[in-house]
Amino acid sequence: MKTFKNVVLFAALIALATVCFSAVAMAQNAQATPRYVTLPPHNTFNYNPPSNGATLAYFTINNPDIGSDRFIGNETNATTTSTVVIIPIKIVVGSDTFDPTAAINGGKSAIAQTIAGPLFTASQWTQGGTNLGNTQYEDAYTKGSLWQKAKNAANFHDLVTANPTIEPTVTITCSSPQCTTGINEFGGGQTIAYVALPLIDAAVQTAIAADGITANELPIAITYNEYMTSGGCCIGGYHSAYGGTGSQTYSVATYMTTNNTLVFSEDDGALSHEMGEWYEDPWINNFACGGYMEVGDPLETEPNYGLYNIPLGGYTYHLQDLVFYPYFFQTPSQAVNGWYTFQNESVSVCSRGQ
Repeated sequence: MKTFKNVVLFAALIALATVCFSAVAMAQNAQATPRYVTLPPHNTFNYNPPSNGATLAYFTINNPDIGSDRFIGNETNATTTSTVVIIPIKIVVGSDTFDPTAAINGGKSAIAQTIAGPLFTASQWTQGGTNLGNTQYEDAYTKGSLWQKAKNAANFHDLVTANPTIEPTVTITCSSPQCTTGINEFGGGQTIAYVALPLIDAAVQTAIAADGITANELPIAITYNEYMTSGGCCIGGYHSAYGGTGSQTYSVATYMTTNNTLVFSEDDGALSHEMGEWYEDPWINNFACGGYMEVGDPLETEPNYGLYNIPLGGYTYHLQDLVFYPYFFQTPSQAVNGWYTFQNESVSVCSRGQ
């Protein structure tokens, strides 16, 4: 049984984050650069999650040319539904508050808008004339990515809970140098927060322990109008795990708003990136292209940050395109339509040895 408690964290908590963040695997390392990062597995507070003997459902693809890779789901003709819990992260910097549970412009909050969107709500996906189903975005993506396994399996689905539990809000109250505010460099004119990544990570791992989250659940921490900093700005999200295969996994993503100008990590852009990478490298131990097998990173700096307009429920969401599994090893691609990305972007295939 979970113990629910409100967690209030101050900048002093950063001293407890003993992870060596110099090990962060960054897509890029420059000031004001749109990017995502991957944190190698780590357990900052030596937390032992409740032992219920359960882990996320996964399967392994073994290939002598590419090694062994672990994926969320079931490779047979079956439906897998992974349990998601959402951890709201509220940032307070001076007189400015960035709260993902607060209504935006009199409408839904960032979290409510996300749950109503295509990451959790079914919509129709037809790519290049091929029907991938009326389903969640990451399920359609996974089916296209693993097309040789999924195309003849009518019940092949990798889903997440459509109505995830929302955990107590975590409030981070901090000041410079860990936290600052400013106008979004990527446009839109919005005042946003800039928060040191180790502070966010310590808050998330603290919340996982406080809420009694278990290894068979995916906690997703969502911030609002906030970029993380580590060796420069601007990080939209990341995912990580506590240890090897079967350990606790988690993801962190910002929800950015704008004034009629597309910005990096707009609404579901960051979370679509991180959830896709969680599906195809949940424990950060699938390796490719000289690093981790990250399916969002190759497209994050494409025009418009790799984001595509996806209308649903009267709102236009922005989801990032993702490379398919064959991008890392296979020519020609055996993904759906022979494509290498969900939106058929032109990319150069990398190889595991690069």
